[in-house]
Amino acid sequence: MSVGIRRLQAFEVLLALDYEDVRKSKDMALAKAYFEEWLAVFEQLCRVEATNPEVEKLKRESVAISEVEVKLSRLCREIRTMLDVLPDRLIHKLVGREAPGIRREL
Repeated sequence: MSVGIRRLQAFEVLLALDYEDVRKSKDMALAKAYFEEWLAVFEQLCRVEATNPEVEKLKRESVAISEVEVKLSRLCREIRTMLDVLPDRLIHKLVGREAPGIRREL
């Protein structure tokens, strides 16, 4: 069932893109036909997703993109801070050592 849902999702996206292209052409009759076709597939997709327990489970387990962006930004900031202070933390350990000792410490 999930393969069918993925195909339906991909088809819905293609229809939406086609509708946008036709809408820009100002041909309202053709745009209406594309819109109705896209809407029919969209409604079918909504019904299939609503009745499929696998999709509902994935929705409950998913994470918002904004939440991932915030956490990734924090992680990058922490890594940058650690890298910025690394030379200051290591300088006292590296003074007076030979190359093999420096490599080992690094």
